[in-house]
Amino acid sequence: MQYENGLLSYTFGSAVFTASIESSFTQEKTMYKSAILGCRGRARGHARAYQHVKKGKLAAICDMREDLLNDFGDEFGVDARYTDLDEMLSKEKPDLLHIVTAPVLRGSNERIRYPLMNQASEHGVPAAIVEKPIAVESEDWRQISELADRTKTKFVVNTQLNFHPQNLALKRDVAEGKIGAIKFIEASARNPPVDQAPHVLQLVSSYIDNSRPVKVQGQISGAGQLDSAQPSPANATALVTYANDVQVSVAFGPEMAPRVLPDTGNNRHKRVCVFGETGFVHWRFESWERNLPDSGYEGGDLNYGAQDLIAQGGLTEAAFEWLDDENKVHPTHLKQSLAEFNLLLGIYYSGLTNTVIEFEYCHRIAVRPTGRYDGYVPRTALIVSFPSRRGTQPRLFSGNSRDLFGYYLEGIPSCLTSSTWITMPQHRLLRKC
Repeated sequence: MQYENGLLSYTFGSAVFTASIESSFTQEKTMYKSAILGCRGRARGHARAYQHVKKGKLAAICDMREDLLNDFGDEFGVDARYTDLDEMLSKEKPDLLHIVTAPVLRGSNERIRYPLMNQASEHGVPAAIVEKPIAVESEDWRQISELADRTKTKFVVNTQLNFHPQNLALKRDVAEGKIGAIKFIEASARNPPVDQAPHVLQLVSSYIDNSRPVKVQGQISGAGQLDSAQPSPANATALVTYANDVQVSVAFGPEMAPRVLPDTGNNRHKRVCVFGETGFVHWRFESWERNLPDSGYEGGDLNYGAQDLIAQGGLTEAAFEWLDDENKVHPTHLKQSLAEFNLLLGIYYSGLTNTVIEFEYCHRIAVRPTGRYDGYVPRTALIVSFPSRRGTQPRLFSGNSRDLFGYYLEGIPSCLTSSTWITMPQHRLLRKC
């Protein structure tokens, strides 16, 4: 990979791809105005990516901690610094807001993804890039789904692997029919499902033109992550059938997903392999391979950090292009990401109930930990909301912790009214629907 005279050159096999990338010193003065909420480590990747962005400039930052705020501002030369989001949005009026926070407020267990997104929407922010995962439980998933239906803000989820140059080149091979019709996809990541499944499921979607899942059978295990900042089973595996009849095998977590790099942390094992009638392509964290009828087998290493910086720039630039043109919908837009997260929740539900989940029957599935409840409900429990098909009787599910390795189940069909109380057999009243 080389940068010279405003051109980025990237070699893939025997081909060389070039792209024009203007530095901040050559950008036009009329450009979009950006702001970042959250000044911890991940935000630095968002800020550094602006060296690969032509249509926008970072103009303001916000964080509750002044030490983080000032260190970040000094590092990236941003003078407009705020500790209050409302104040920043009112005064700066950014065109694009980066929400680079954890889904749970550190040290409080407070879910903050929806409130921050709703705040941006109410201020009329034109576009926002939100870090993954987009949700962690039923309340925020449902709230964000409702927000997606009413907001005018163009929300984008930061699954930037979609824009990795190596991955784009492999997707081009598939789109051009170089491996023939897709027969099967296998994908995995070794971090817990809620952490890296959003990346992997988006990669799968991108190879099959965002075809939606219609059926899944899954298994899950490990309750140790349920009280963490990102509540999740430790491991999950599933077989998914999509509307285009492609089947996909996915595995998440250290006990199920394969290693692709020896002696490395679990975060460095994301991968997707697409098998066609006449060949395959395989993207991994720091390497790639493909086998095509015309060129045979090729493969090699890649620099994930360098690729990721370009990818983050590409994701950001695509958000500005969506602002320019309504028809250029961002590939990781909110509703697409919500559908992918719904698939993850379907995997959870299938594992809990030992059933095949058909998405025709459950357009919304939601999961949340019950750590905030006392009484007879264990802290390691999950509650699953499972709307039944319209016109059918409500379906209530229950189980015990011995049968479900520490989980209790509760069905909350969408046809129930707000005055309906849901209870567990032989257990204390849990919540109002």
